[in-house]
Amino acid sequence: MSQARFSIIPGWIVTDPRLKGRDLQVLCLLGRYTDRQGWCVRSQVKMAGQLNCARSTVQLSLDRLVTIGAVEKRAGVSRDGRDTSYWYRVIYDRAVVAEEMAAWDDGEPDDLPNDAVDETGENLGIQSRETVDFRQTPADISAPPADPASAPPADPRSAPYKNDPTLTTQAERRERDARERVINSDLEGQGTVGSAPAEDARVIERAFKRTFPRWPTYVDDSEPEARTAWLGLSSADRSEAADRIEDYIAATKAGPRKHICAFSRYLREKRWEKLPPRDAKPVATHSAEPPFGKGWGVMRLVELIQPPGPMPAPTHFIQKLIDAGGPQAERERLQHQARHGWPKVNAMHAHAADRRGFQVPVEILPLGEGFRQVKRGSPLWEAWRALHERWGRPWVPDGPDWIWMPAGEDPDAAMVEFEKAVKAKDADDDDGENRAAAE
Repeated sequence: MSQARFSIIPGWIVTDPRLKGRDLQVLCLLGRYTDRQGWCVRSQVKMAGQLNCARSTVQLSLDRLVTIGAVEKRAGVSRDGRDTSYWYRVIYDRAVVAEEMAAWDDGEPDDLPNDAVDETGENLGIQSRETVDFRQTPADISAPPADPASAPPADPRSAPYKNDPTLTTQAERRERDARERVINSDLEGQGTVGSAPAEDARVIERAFKRTFPRWPTYVDDSEPEARTAWLGLSSADRSEAADRIEDYIAATKAGPRKHICAFSRYLREKRWEKLPPRDAKPVATHSAEPPFGKGWGVMRLVELIQPPGPMPAPTHFIQKLIDAGGPQAERERLQHQARHGWPKVNAMHAHAADRRGFQVPVEILPLGEGFRQVKRGSPLWEAWRALHERWGRPWVPDGPDWIWMPAGEDPDAAMVEFEKAVKAKDADDDDGENRAAAE
């Protein structure tokens, strides 16, 4: 398989706006090694070597692909309980709509023959080429695994035209007709139909179909709610709403909350109107801080005082140790938490190993005013390391002889004061937002 000619990946992922960096390359590399069910086992180190990048880059891409829903990841376990290379499954198809499945099942029995046999007389469970009507084949059904034998000659007939109405399922036709009735009804309520051309409904719908997928959360958003909010806008508002999407996303990510609302809410509340004019001078929201510097240390501790995020299940061997209870079980639990609980901190450590800094919000940089340098290997250094181990947080990787930590000879007391400073800053930010909203 090392010389595979093809890479099999899901077609829907190509236009997904959540892809970043090398995500598509990593997915294509997995697609070269998958079996018929989409599974393969690959070492992240080998993948990084093939792509000529850092292992951390591959790991971040894989985590993002798992979040998007294009890849499933499972940890491999060796016989002695140690970690091995991960198993990955490329997810080719999304779930088929139940209504469409029911519509396909309504066909006559002769339309779906299941009696094709091979030369040995064994039932293959597939449709024979002579009896199947290719125009009636639903477009969204997953293709069967590729047969290792040579492909049959191409059919001399012309391919069906893509807009042939026989290619549209019954469910799709009902949904399309219902959608056009809703659009026309809404336009009549706005006094549009009768004074505007008859194709206005189709033009508005096409504009919605182009705009909605640009929204970061459109996969989880309610499309009917978004469409209703879209139809409730004037033509000028729809144009401006679509034009300012990227500006709104950038402004939200640069703020303290970073939560992207639903597309319907963005439209209903006309949130683009709260954005500054495009000709306004941009204000820097992040600063590229060098690894192990003061700003880098502030960012790291701000993340670590947060609760751990979702974590993968421990290996079977580690889980048995944890279930046994006792001091060793607690150590294993904390070590597993430290390895997987704070992915952003892990990314910072990986970047630091490659001598790369990290983008730190400028609003948290003042929290480093009370920091001081701690020498690697000193008693204070070891005290900070012990605190991280008791705390179940990842310790800083190998690097320079000095790092920045909150001032004080007692790390426990220093962290208490640091958390107080972070909470006080968050409270000030909330008060400022509330005042701005009231104004």
